[in-house]
Amino acid sequence: MTLLLDNMTAVIVSMIVFFLLASIQRRAVKQRVAQESRQTVVEQAEALGDWLRQDLRRLGDNVEPGENAPYTVAFEAPQDSGGTPRVTTEFVFYRDSVRTNGQEVRVATRYRVQAVGSRQVDGTAMTLYQLRRAQRVGGGSWQAAGESVPSLLGFQVDLLDRNANRIANPEAAAEDDLDAVRTVRVRFFLVAPYQNKLLSLQTAHVGSVLVRYPMAEIRS
Repeated sequence: MTLLLDNMTAVIVSMIVFFLLASIQRRAVKQRVAQESRQTVVEQAEALGDWLRQDLRRLGDNVEPGENAPYTVAFEAPQDSGGTPRVTTEFVFYRDSVRTNGQEVRVATRYRVQAVGSRQVDGTAMTLYQLRRAQRVGGGSWQAAGESVPSLLGFQVDLLDRNANRIANPEAAAEDDLDAVRTVRVRFFLVAPYQNKLLSLQTAHVGSVLVRYPMAEIRS
């Protein structure tokens, strides 16, 4: 009888140890997944921010605004969705490329943001978007020229005045007044690729990519 009880005690202790080790292992796996997910979304956000910043810094290159209104504008007004949060679905901007013979060729860059699926974020179904970039040289056709990861929760392009206020109709404002638009601001939201309860950072919000609008600098 004593031997039987000893064996039962040993089995119970072994099972307890096994479940404790299994629980520790599961938690370690979740922590590793959460850590890798945090690192991935931060790296994706940084890469997208750097790409946008470098791209937008070329907005308006070599474009002459003219001497009198209506001035030449180096962008088209962003097209926004009517939902909440607001999503910029299309933004087109221009620069002029100067060739070796002195001829200027208009280069247009287009950002299009399209829905590609959905994801549960903190228990709520959220639409996922992807930014798709295209370029058109001269009178040619649009050609694909890069895209973001398909995990954007939001993407907003705003043209700001000298007080950093969003301009409702920036294209018309810039045609009337060269100094109306001072800054281009892009904000975007990325969702982490994997999520669990140990992931404290469910989304990465890159506050702003800010680039000065060069057409205003010509007369400033």
